[in-house]
Amino acid sequence: MNEDTLELAQFVVIPLAIFIPLFREITDISNEIIELYKTAHTNKRICGVLLDRVQAAEAAVKNLIIREKERPEFFTGPNNVIIRNLVGIMKNIKEFVKEICELKGLRKYLVSKGMEERFKELTREFDGYMSNLNFTITIEIRAQIERDNLAIRTDQEETNQLLFQLAESINFNQKKVNNDISYIKEDVMSVKNDVVEIKNQFILMVKCFEEFAIAKERAKNIADASLNILDFKPSSETRRKVRRWVRKSDDYDVAFKEMDESLLKDLNREVGLLKMLQESRDVIQFFGLVEDKNNSKLYLVTEWAKHGNLREYYKKQKIDQSSKIQIALDIVRGLNFLEAYQILHHDVRSANIMIGSYGNAKIANFGMSRGFIDTSRNIKSTSNTIRYMAPEKIRGMPYDSRCEVFSFGMLLWEIAETELPFSEYKHEFDIRNKIFEDPIQLSFKNDMPIKWKKLVLKATSCDPDKRPQFKKILAKLKELSQTPCTTTDQNGSSQKKAYIKNIMSIEDAIKQHNKMDGDKAKAWESFEFYSQLGDTTAKFYKAYYLYKNFLESPCSKEQRLNQAVKLFKEAADDGGITISQYYYAVCLYNGLGVEKDLKSAYEYFCKAAHKGDANSMFNVGNMCYEGVGVEKNIDEGIHWIMMAAYNDVASAIKLCEEKGIQL
Repeated sequence: MNEDTLELAQFVVIPLAIFIPLFREITDISNEIIELYKTAHTNKRICGVLLDRVQAAEAAVKNLIIREKERPEFFTGPNNVIIRNLVGIMKNIKEFVKEICELKGLRKYLVSKGMEERFKELTREFDGYMSNLNFTITIEIRAQIERDNLAIRTDQEETNQLLFQLAESINFNQKKVNNDISYIKEDVMSVKNDVVEIKNQFILMVKCFEEFAIAKERAKNIADASLNILDFKPSSETRRKVRRWVRKSDDYDVAFKEMDESLLKDLNREVGLLKMLQESRDVIQFFGLVEDKNNSKLYLVTEWAKHGNLREYYKKQKIDQSSKIQIALDIVRGLNFLEAYQILHHDVRSANIMIGSYGNAKIANFGMSRGFIDTSRNIKSTSNTIRYMAPEKIRGMPYDSRCEVFSFGMLLWEIAETELPFSEYKHEFDIRNKIFEDPIQLSFKNDMPIKWKKLVLKATSCDPDKRPQFKKILAKLKELSQTPCTTTDQNGSSQKKAYIKNIMSIEDAIKQHNKMDGDKAKAWESFEFYSQLGDTTAKFYKAYYLYKNFLESPCSKEQRLNQAVKLFKEAADDGGITISQYYYAVCLYNGLGVEKDLKSAYEYFCKAAHKGDANSMFNVGNMCYEGVGVEKNIDEGIHWIMMAAYNDVASAIKLCEEKGIQL
């Protein structure tokens, strides 16, 4: 093609129909990334910033289809090529998201090119094509770069912490590494070697996640799980359907559980899969299946738990607070371990948690007697199982990890109180009604850290989307295990007895607040409780109560206003709550609980005014008109004063009359 022909091709209009298949691909890729983002267990922030970009491209092409006749200059040969390249890079982004959203896909980034480098490479190419097409990304570039960097830093730190915990679960010699690191000044090379060892452990562990996923899809590649009964000898110790046997080769205690022989084919496959799991100290070890042909019996062989299940354990002996935290940590580490293998237990409760020789907890009973994972989803509830069931599962919704988090939340409560949830209720119907209550009514009688109680409340939320992920719960419990046992909150106030059931919802508390004869003490209790959980609406109301001194706080006026200002600012910044922006501005303007700052006061009044707050409109207008905290601008001032007057602000109407401003 000569230069003239090439130049002409730049301006030849190509029919929209040629672009439509590419545009469809962009939409399809966007939808696939949305689904990956929704179910992401790791690196969700990174997936999110990539999703933002992909959705920007999708929005741009949809706009092109709608405005085809107004944009004929776009539909040219060169742009068709660029769109094809954009689709290519979006496919690469989708594959990258697919790899990093689960632990099993991370190995390549531990081995060679780092995740951060690949992320920057993909975004650089994507942004370049978007720029070439003159597509506008509706976000300021510098701010986006900051968000990108924050997402990478935060996700990498989170993922590394999770990998450390999982490595700890597979008998990784963490103590040795910690000791070496403490002597970093004495032997730098030794520490360097151990860091390499840690990385190699991570790579090996993630490689196993990959291999397990592949084997699960290809059942024919799974090794036979059958064992020889002659390699074991029976003992006299039994628990219901389980008998302790001893492996002859090393005198190791194992458990023989009688199974339904008709399930042999399915059980062989599932136990074969479970045998592929790396040895985890937090998950009961599966050895295989034994057929006793003489008695026509089939046994599932696992490790033997000396102290039986968790419920039997806490009924036999008193468990101190630190041991309770350690048991919970063992369980949630095991649940994270299973999640990395994309296994959901489906029946998390105290009867299925075994306690080993040293009081360590191990997750057991993966539903083998019910055909394992698939068929266990339709298991009929009983008064024993329903106590731990998420409300959406009871209603027949599909089971996912959020249901499992709910079950673990109920188990956390049980560990704290050493009794079954809703033990006073025996009938399934009554238990079901208690679980459907919002918020769920769980009372704490035993002293446990306030953070534990908050974790229970979040994990058992009726809204599945408000429940934390297992990796977040693991981090919280790890933090609890490393702090001295206490039952006080961050302010040191004693929490001898907390009743979640007596806490109003925020909505009910606001209704009480708005009533002429409402119970402000009860409302305050709710606002204080939920503000500690980070709810921005509750923070505003708590600040407002302190600011107005509704309940006559024992604190000094200065302390009370200092607390109020801090909460007003958090609700204004984190929640973008308009009325909180107004009150924070009032405090800045008058120097109440904070150093007087007219410039910042003006900025916060502006934020609230632009969102429709009439009192803020008046303050912005007055400050502009008088030149207070901002350069004097009479026209701007009159505009805002009139806006406030139109919204029936008495001070604004009066000022208009005084200044002769015509309404």
